Formats: sequence, structure tokens, C-alpha cells
Amino acid sequence: EATVTFETNDVDTVNYEELLSTKSEPDDDDDDDDDDHLIADEQPPPELQAISCLRIHEDAVCGLTCSPHQALVASVGDDYRLVLYKITHEQRLQCIRRIKKKYLPVDIAFDNSGDCLAIAMIDGVIEIWDVASMKPIYTLQGHTGSVLSCRWSPSHRNTLASISNDRTIRIWHPHSMPSTRAAHVIQLDTDTLNIAWQQQSTSRRHSLLSSVDCKGMLRIYSSSAAHATEPYQQIFVGRSMGDRVAFGSQCLIAVNGYHLNLFDAHTFDRLGCIKSHQYHHALLNHIALQSIPSSSAFDDHEEDENVKHKHKHNHEWSDAKSLFATSDGSPENVLCVWQLSDDCSTAHCVAKT
Repeated sequence: EATVTFETNDVDTVNYEELLSTKSEPDDDDDDDDDDHLIADEQPPPELQAISCLRIHEDAVCGLTCSPHQALVASVGDDYRLVLYKITHEQRLQCIRRIKKKYLPVDIAFDNSGDCLAIAMIDGVIEIWDVASMKPIYTLQGHTGSVLSCRWSPSHRNTLASISNDRTIRIWHPHSMPSTRAAHVIQLDTDTLNIAWQQQSTSRRHSLLSSVDCKGMLRIYSSSAAHATEPYQQIFVGRSMGDRVAFGSQCLIAVNGYHLNLFDAHTFDRLGCIKSHQYHHALLNHIALQSIPSSSAFDDHEEDENVKHKHKHNHEWSDAKSLFATSDGSPENVLCVWQLSDDCSTAHCVAKT
């Protein structure tokens, strides 16, 4: 239960064009050093430029999620806060709600309608919040340890997966089943580090869920969409795959240190491996596939032509499909954006910080 609620109109007011124009140019020696990390004849990717930044949390942000159909972003942090932002028509973040939690929130996720938020809590429960009222509507109990992550199915609004240090993966149907028990429980003998649903695919009738554990095991589970009460069946297992996973409609990407292992999302055959060390100088700690939002996400804003032109000019690749992003644990927190080839056998870096 929330203890304190803050109404706020905090908005990002930084002049990023001025900030970037006054940014000092790197020394020639630094350029030479950077070139040593690049493949011969390969041009360095353009630099990612921030268009908005807002510091609301008083401690590290541990979970972040974007609404699929609205210009909304939500985050949770080690300061026990749940924060809701909107993206203004000037492409600026504006904080519209801050809520102080009694227990530490660990992760957060919008459902595929954008109407509900799932919040994984350190005390072992999952709270389902209504976005319109920003109040909890369900409490999911069943994990016997801290909930580490939760993810809504992109295909089914009423399906949520969660992992915990109790070594279980639990599948919930919050809107139709008693909130005190999970619909399915997958018991494992190792700690699961990351889960990802496959993004919507028209060629399958099944919902696919992927997981990776502390021993680098990649597992794929399947359940028929027509028979939601059937247990999830393990259909694939791979060893030494890594500790992070992203699951697209055509390609599955498993992160192993500096390496990005690419798999066919239908046959699970290995397609290739990307070595990211020329851009990342520390182990990768996060990966995210692009989820292209509905064009209605900004319909409520009458964006002027200058803003549209500026956005298009600065991000010519932003509308491209098959994009994913990686980040690392270096002091610079390097972020890279990659674009997959048509056959998903390789990818090239199209921008980095």
C-alpha cells in the first residue's frame, strides 16, 4: 500500500541544443585511440543525443517501462518511489505523479493495453495498478521470496509472468483468477535472472516465454493460446547462452558477456554471434528490443511541423524495424543501438553514446 502521494508538475527544461553545441570536441589523440577499436574501413556510429532528461528519483532507478499506446513512462527506484511521467508534445519528460511505497519496488511493467501496471515487490507480492487512477486494484501473492521481475504477455492482456529468488516462474491471470494464487508454477533448481515473452507473431498459435538462469541456461516455454489452463511446456533448452534475453517475432537474442547470440525465433537455430567489445568496454547488463508504438501515442498533441521535421532529421533510423539496444556496466554507461540484418544473422551499430 502506498504511504505518501506527491502531485507534481516537474518538467524537463534543459536546452539540449545549447548543451550539445557547447560540448567540447575530443582531442585528436582520443580519436586515434577510438579508431583502434573499430574494424578496418568501418565508420564509427553517430552519437546518440539526449532529447530529454529529468531527475526525480533520489536513488538508483531499478525498473523502467513505457506505455505501448500512450505517451507515458513509469519507473521505480531504490528510493522506494513509483514515478509516472508523460511525454509532452515538445518531446520532454514531465513528472505527473510520485508515490512513496512502504516496501521496495524492484521492477515495473505496463500491460499491452497501457491500462495497467504490474509492480514487483521485494516482500514477495506483485501489485497491479490502474493507470488512470494510479491506485492498486489487485495484489498477487504466492512467491515465497522477493519478486525480481515481472512481464506482461504482448499477446494476452490477462497473462503476466514473474520470477523470484524462490526459484519459480509463475504465470498469473490477474483479471480472471483469484489473486492469491498463480495459474501455473514452473519450479526450477537454479535462480532465474531474466524472462522475456516473444513479441507478437502471427505465425504462431502459442505464447512463448523465454528465461535465462545463473548458469547460462536458456529455456523456452510454450502454451496454447486456445487452452490457457494447460501447463506451460518446456520446448527448448540451450547451455552457456548468457544472463539476459530479448525475444522478437523473428529473432531471439541471448547476451553472454560481450557477445550477442542470435537465434531464429521459430526453429531456435543459431544464426550468428555479434562481438560488441569494439563499442562496449564492460560486460553487457541490459538488452531491449524495439517495441514500435502505435501512431496514436501522440494523437492528443498537436505537434507543429518544426518539431516533426526536427525529430525526423535527428533520428533518420528511428522508424526502422529490427532495432535493439544494449547497455554495459562501465562508468560511462555506454548505450548502443543496433539494427538487425534482414535474415537476423548479424547486426550493426547505428548509434551510441
